Amino acid sequence: ERKVRDRTTELRSALKNIASTYQNTLLALVTALDAREHETSDHSQRVVQYTTAVALRMNIKGPELDEIGRGALLHDIGKIGVPDAVLLKPGKLTPEEWVDMRRHPDIGYQMIQQIEFLSIPATIVLSHQERWDGQGYPRNLRREEIHIGARIFAVADTLDAMTSDRPYRKGTTFANAVEEVSRCGGTQFDPEVVRAFLDIGEAGLLKIKADMVAKKAEARQRSEELLREKKNGTEAG
Repeated sequence: ERKVRDRTTELRSALKNIASTYQNTLLALVTALDAREHETSDHSQRVVQYTTAVALRMNIKGPELDEIGRGALLHDIGKIGVPDAVLLKPGKLTPEEWVDMRRHPDIGYQMIQQIEFLSIPATIVLSHQERWDGQGYPRNLRREEIHIGARIFAVADTLDAMTSDRPYRKGTTFANAVEEVSRCGGTQFDPEVVRAFLDIGEAGLLKIKADMVAKKAEARQRSEELLREKKNGTEAG
C-alpha cells in the first residue's frame, strides 16, 4: 500500500510537470506572436484572464475552464500564416487583404487540431470570430452552434481590443467598452455571456487588468534579483 501511494504521488508529480511544460511552451509561442504585433503586447494573456473571469461567473469550472483558457490563449495562433504586410498594416485593410486576415481561424485550427490535448481549444480557435447572429466567420455559425468558450472569448476580446492602443487610434475607456458590449448583446454576443460580463462590472474588470500588471512587475523584479544574485555569485567565485 505504501509503494502504491508512493508511485501514485510520483505519477501525479510527473503529470503536473508535464502540464506545466505544456503550458510554458504555449505561453512562449503566444508571447512570440504578441511580440510580432507590436501594439498588442500581452493581449493574449489579458484575454485569458477576462475570459476565465466570465466563465467562472457562469459557473464553468474544472477541466472545461482549463480548455476554454487554452482556447483563449491560442486564439490568434493562425496569424503566424498571415503576411506581415497585412498583419502589421497601420491603416484599413483592403477587401483582398481581409481575405488573407480572415483565414487565420482556419490556419490556427489546422495547426493544433491534431494535438490531442488541444482538440477542444482548436474548436475555440476556429470559432472565435463567429457571431451570435450568424454574421461572423469562417463558417457563419450562430447561437449555440458556437462553442461556449468562443462565445465568452468574443466578449473578452472586444473589451481588450477597445481598451488597447493601436497605431491608428487610442484605446477607449473601460466604461465605453462595457457599454458597447452591453449594446451588442443578442446580436454580436451571447446575451447570457453579456449578463455574466456585466455582473463583473467595470471595477472588477479594471482590477483584473491591474492585478496582471502588478504580477508582471513582481515577476520582472524577481527575475532581476535572480540575475543579480547569479552575477554576484559568479564574481565571488
